[in-house]
This record gives sequence, C-alpha cells and structure tokens, in this order.
Amino acid sequence: MLRRGICFATPHVKEKLARPDPIGGSSMHKISWPNRITIIRILLVGPFVVMLLHLQEPQWGERARWSALAIFAVMTLSDGLDGYLARRLQEQSAAGRFLDPLADKLVILCSVILLAREGTQVKGALLPPTVAVIAVGKDLIVLLGFCIIYFTTSRAYIDPRGLGKWCTLMQLSMVISVLLSPNLPGILVWLPAVLWWSASLLAIATVVHYFQLGRSFIAEHELEGEAVATGDDEPGPPRGTSAVSCSPDEHLPARGA
Repeated sequence: MLRRGICFATPHVKEKLARPDPIGGSSMHKISWPNRITIIRILLVGPFVVMLLHLQEPQWGERARWSALAIFAVMTLSDGLDGYLARRLQEQSAAGRFLDPLADKLVILCSVILLAREGTQVKGALLPPTVAVIAVGKDLIVLLGFCIIYFTTSRAYIDPRGLGKWCTLMQLSMVISVLLSPNLPGILVWLPAVLWWSASLLAIATVVHYFQLGRSFIAEHELEGEAVATGDDEPGPPRGTSAVSCSPDEHLPARGA
C-alpha cells in the first residue's frame, strides 16, 4: 500500500520481491504437510462418530470402543504433529490457523455430545449433561464472538492463547479417560470425573478470557478509526508489517503510457 511515498510491505511480500517464484508455477497452490495432516484429522471425525454410535450394540462388542479410542488417539497425536511440522518447516499459514482449531472443535463437540447421550455413552461413564453443555456453549460463544469481531472490524481475528490450548488438551484427555474408563484400575476410577469437571472450569475461564481479548481488539480498532478520521496522526503500517521506503514513481505508470 502506498501512502505519501511510503510503501508498507509485509515480510511475506518482501520475501517474494527478493526471491521470485520458481518457473513453472507458484507454491501458493500447494497444500503444506501440516495442513494435509489437519485435513486428515477432520476426515477421521466421520469414522470416529460411527464407532461411537455403535458403542451399545451387542454385535460390535468392545470393538467399537477400542476402534473409537484408536481413531481418537491418532487424531490427538496428529494435533501435535501438524503444529510441530508447521514450526519446523516454517509453513505456518492463515489456512492452518483456521483449520487446526476447527478440527479440534469438531472432534470435541462430536465426542461430548455422543458420550453424554443415552445409547451412545460408555457403560458406567455417562458424561454429565452439564459438562456437554459447557463444552458446546464455549465453542458457540467463541464462534459468535468471532462473527461479531469480523462484522464490526472487517478483520478475521484468530489468536489461540495458552488458556484455550490447555482447555483443549484437558478436553481431549477427558474423552480418552471416558473411553478407557471400563479398563481403568480401581485406584483411577475417579480420573474421568476429575478431568471432565476440570475441563469445564477451564472452558468457562477461556470464554471469559476471550471475551476480554475481543473487547480490547474492538476498542483498539475503534481508536484507530477515530485517529484516521480526525487526521491528527498519520497512521503507521498495519500490525505485523514494516515500512519500506520507495519512490512513488515505482508504483505509477510512466507519463504518456
């Protein structure tokens, strides 16, 4: 963007200016390995739900529960693997920042709804409806907040924080403990209950934290808008960008062209 002879270029733009795309196509159309793993995790939600739906059917026996546990374990491990590869290969992207939490929410929502429902619960470990309502409500509130921020500021604000990550980890651990509950030794029979109430408390704390972040983000956006409208101070480069001096002639067509 050009403003008074100053070109604001993001680090990504500067890198592409310094290093042209290879001949034969651009890497923009390629799906990175971290995103491929995330997409596979989303696709595995289907078989996982099918296994949960057969938990109480006698002809399936224990196969449904162990199959659901195996699929869920693969999805949980892939959740850490795609993040590691994204950092290791420096392939962090906007698509990944959107797909990764989407996959987590699909897995958790399907799990808590079915494990709290009569007929698809694990025998002896019915998830309390309160826990399911808190888990579903947390994600619905976060989604609603995302929509409010987008329509208010015209910006997509996705910024996972430590508290939210801990909440997701606790919820994933809760589902694993519920699926394993028939095989837990007597000394650990209390583990699923501790995990699902801990996950609920973290979910409530996460909603409060994200509400404060969203309110601050909207207030900051409104202040920036007021500064631009009054013209008191010339706005600086967008967040995450750096100012690069350039001549206006580089961005304007030659006279007579």
